Amino acid sequence: MRKFGKVAAVAASVTMVGSVALPAVSASAASTGKKINWSEVAALPTMDPAKSTDTVSADALGATSLPLVQFGKGGKLENEAAKSYEKSDDGLTYTFHLRSGLKWENGDDLTAKDFVYGWQRSIDPKTASEYAYLLDSVKNAKAIQN
Repeated sequence: MRKFGKVAAVAASVTMVGSVALPAVSASAASTGKKINWSEVAALPTMDPAKSTDTVSADALGATSLPLVQFGKGGKLENEAAKSYEKSDDGLTYTFHLRSGLKWENGDDLTAKDFVYGWQRSIDPKTASEYAYLLDSVKNAKAIQN
């Protein structure tokens, strides 16, 4: 159970904080140029993954963001932006390999640096992210927050 807890914490932080805004719900929707429409019960407070704490923002981010991995059916981790990942023998290091061809809406390549920036920004005290603690299992994250 403890092992699952660490994996769950990493996956939750990858899913929530490691998301980057992309204009697609899925790879197939992106390739066909399909649009999504939905209505919400309130105005959209933020599209900043580091600042989102409400359901409306979470819904919008979930529909327009691509995390490295996320939980699928039965609580199983599924790759999203990550093509694959490995965990070190000691369980302390995760290495993610991105799918090729990922782009921002403006056509720029999506890189590992974009995910690193998102995580660093989320734990930066200046950002004041209420969910920064989700990255506490990342080396030095807690020290940076403090």
